[in-house]
Amino acid sequence: MFNDFRQKLDFSYMTNALILGRVRYAFAPYRGSSSMARSGPAARWLKSKAGQSMVETAIAMPLLILMFLGVLEVGWALRGYLVLANVNRESVRFAVKTGTLDFSQTDPVAIGYGFVMSHTMASLADQLDLHFDGPETNATMILSHFVIDTGLPCATFSGGTYVFDSANCDCTDGDTSDSDGDGTDWFSLDDLVIHPATPGYAHYAQTYGISDTTRLSDGDYAVEAEKLKLENNRLNCVVLKTGVAAEMTSNNLIVAEVFHKQPQLLGAPLVSNPLTDPIPLYSHTAMRIAVSRDAETTDTVGPVCELAPFAFQYTGGPATLDMCQTGGGCTNFEWLAWNQSSTNNNDYLAYALENQRLSINGYTNPNNSSDHILSLGDRIPQSSFIPNSSIEPRLDALQNATIQVPIIDGSGDLTNVALMTISNVDSTARTFTGNILEFIPNACQN
Repeated sequence: MFNDFRQKLDFSYMTNALILGRVRYAFAPYRGSSSMARSGPAARWLKSKAGQSMVETAIAMPLLILMFLGVLEVGWALRGYLVLANVNRESVRFAVKTGTLDFSQTDPVAIGYGFVMSHTMASLADQLDLHFDGPETNATMILSHFVIDTGLPCATFSGGTYVFDSANCDCTDGDTSDSDGDGTDWFSLDDLVIHPATPGYAHYAQTYGISDTTRLSDGDYAVEAEKLKLENNRLNCVVLKTGVAAEMTSNNLIVAEVFHKQPQLLGAPLVSNPLTDPIPLYSHTAMRIAVSRDAETTDTVGPVCELAPFAFQYTGGPATLDMCQTGGGCTNFEWLAWNQSSTNNNDYLAYALENQRLSINGYTNPNNSSDHILSLGDRIPQSSFIPNSSIEPRLDALQNATIQVPIIDGSGDLTNVALMTISNVDSTARTFTGNILEFIPNACQN
């Protein structure tokens, strides 16, 4: 039994010695500097892991630095865009305030675009490095003006005038049957649509800074105006179909666009390249000028070729003129039609007295059938018939009105436009008095 116990003890001692030996051998590097200690398994394990980490770090670090720089540059670009958008909105808020822009003028300086630019720079307060003039010019601002007043969306002729045609008017597509006969899905004879591309209205847009073109509707003002016109017609259709007593809307808009190429914050290699540095920024804002379509004023729209359907010859003399249907003391007075086919149509004349935008939307030059824009020097068809009683209510409505009256020469060509107040209306005798306030030759510009 003693021998068995001794054998077990020797075996246990040998086992423990073997284990302890392995431990001492494994951790020999921490006990000395022998060659065995420096090349032990743990040392080789530690060396291999450290080397791998360093390699991984060396590979990942450039990518992490690029990502960090990218985050900085994106943040810088976002900050620049937000500042640009805020400044843009502030410039439009100022532009639509009553009295800021005066569109009775055609000169950009007289209109007041410069005031908007000055306010823009004051609002900027050096938050962004924008320069619109001088040797450091690096940005563009385009101010554009739109007048979109569509009146009735769909119409039918009744009682000597056009009225809303609710039965045939779809508030999405208009009147596809064209029951009003104007050749379009939406009624257009009472529309007033003016934009910077309208002939004679280049002053409706002004550019500051680097020369550039509008991005509205891919640079086409006419297409943008058609979009606004469609929106206006649809809204007016809804308003009229509800039956609620509400005023039809008009879109008298100022649109500001700002372009800026902002340099990157750090301009680091790889991150900075011709595709991303400088960063192109763009912002545009549109706001309506608060004005009623029933209280149209020249300072928000400017002179337009809305004319009464009668004219007179004027070569000087008194400012007050007595006008009537035929000779006998009249001042060379003539009734007019805006196209040759309507010269003997009493209903047309009555409606032309009511809706003086027919001179814009219904004119055809008798000497050039493709010319539908009335301007100085154009021939106006004259009417030789005697108006009947259908025009009497329209003449009565002219009492104390201020209207634009064409002045023609002996051949019937438009030579000027007179702003007149009408008084002493006698609708039965078809006579009235016109007092000339001023001449507005740029109402119907060449």
